[in-house]
Amino acid sequence: MRNTDAFWISGQRRTFLNCWRRFIKTRRCSKIFSDRLKQLGFNRSVEQCRIKVKKLRQQYIKVRDALQKSGSSPSIKETFIWYEDLDSILNTRPIVSPVDVVESYAEEEVDKSPDEGSLSSTADAGAAKADTSRSYSADAEDSDNNAVAVCCCSCNHRNITLLQWLLTALSVGFWMDIGQPKDFLTGMCMYLQSLRQQAPERLRTGPGFLGNVLVDPTAQIGENCTIGPNVTIGAGVVVEDGVRIKRCTVMKGARVRSHSWLESCIVGWSSSVGQWVRMENVTVLGEDVIVNDELYLNGANVLPHKSINESVPEPRIIM
Repeated sequence: MRNTDAFWISGQRRTFLNCWRRFIKTRRCSKIFSDRLKQLGFNRSVEQCRIKVKKLRQQYIKVRDALQKSGSSPSIKETFIWYEDLDSILNTRPIVSPVDVVESYAEEEVDKSPDEGSLSSTADAGAAKADTSRSYSADAEDSDNNAVAVCCCSCNHRNITLLQWLLTALSVGFWMDIGQPKDFLTGMCMYLQSLRQQAPERLRTGPGFLGNVLVDPTAQIGENCTIGPNVTIGAGVVVEDGVRIKRCTVMKGARVRSHSWLESCIVGWSSSVGQWVRMENVTVLGEDVIVNDELYLNGANVLPHKSINESVPEPRIIM
């Protein structure tokens, strides 16, 4: 079967582009294009329409990329006479593509003139019905055989389909991305604040404890220490006398020796912090790290099973 541009005279291509603009979000659009062209006396198969879509898209992207290069001339658009038409159709996508797109497919005919404001929501259930005012419908003869996509943005991702309803999961409490150490500490503070509101009896109170402090019952806290606010101390941790800790996590089995000062730090499992040590600025100790006495660590990220024998005045990774 021949699929050359000789088949596509100007009038046919104009009709084709008008169909594309109208049904860009409709599944199996090539079938719709073919049917519409046949109604207007242009005999074009579904395969011919599919290939034409592919070729026009490729030509558009080629010209668009050329225009985006530094020093390019606007006259480049003249090499592709349908550029403006394709740009109005294809250049409507968001700058940043979403990770997931929620959408619905209508299995019945959609009114060509849906009422505005048809999107309804229920906050408690976290459910929203598909917005029919944003749907693109074929005529009656097409809608019987073609599902109509209702998408929340102009993209091709159609991943989540639940009948004609868009569903969300209701999150109770708070949500925090803790992919980085500084975010972990922020999430820890949020968690402690939630405990203050929901289960304040789990937080440690008394002399030497400030604000929200969570201490495992098996941890040992020495005399004249000041702990908090926003500190979590894990199981089996030993904090010797005169230690100051704020906005830190001290994990299981770690030891902080006397008169050390820690702020915005993560002390890993079974690590040991020596006497008169100062650590701050999101210093992170991996598992089984030893920090010797009287050192200063500023934003150090120490990999597991390392021994630190000198101060780290500037943030860096110790491997």
